[in-house]
Parts: sequence; structure tokens; C-alpha cells
Amino acid sequence: MCEFCEKHGEGKKWYLNTKNYSHDLLSDINRKRLIKNFYHEIMGDGNESILKMEKVFKNRRKVPSFMVSRFSEHNKAIHYGQVLPIEDVRTILEMSSSVVRLACGCR
Repeated sequence: MCEFCEKHGEGKKWYLNTKNYSHDLLSDINRKRLIKNFYHEIMGDGNESILKMEKVFKNRRKVPSFMVSRFSEHNKAIHYGQVLPIEDVRTILEMSSSVVRLACGCR
């Protein structure tokens, strides 16, 4: 089980926990800030750090473990992303009352 499932999933897949899609989350001031700045922070800052790491890997340099760890922790803090099985995506869409489409910065 991944750390996100342990923290947010009550022992199950975190993204299938309906509490994670609650309207109550919108009343949290920090959550509102996150939503407001999501695209800029994730696509701008997140992609910038990914591009730096890609340059290191393209040059076939060995990356010190502390840098890999720091990079991973930084990206988890802003947005880690996760690939989901199509069956679980269907379940999430059935649980949702609305859907927002955003361009994916990873592409």
C-alpha cells in the first residue's frame, strides 16, 4: 500500500475514498489557495524541476541519492500525480458531481 493510501485512504485506495472529493474540503483556506494556484505551481514550478532532472539523466550523470530523495519529496509536496486503472477512473467519475479538464503539463 502506498503512503497516500495509508494517509488518505483509510486502508484502501486513496482516490476511491469519497471524503477526498467532499465539498467540505473547499472551505479549507489552504485548499482554496492550492486550487487557485494549482496550474501555475504545478505546470510552471513542477515542470521546471522535472526538466532539470531530465538534463541530468540525458547526460548520463549519476545523481546523488540525496538529490533524488529531495526531488521526490519536493514533487510529492506540490503534486505527485498517479496513473489509475481505467476501472477505477470510471468509479471516480461516478462519485463526482463535476469534472474539470486541464491541460497536462507532463505531456
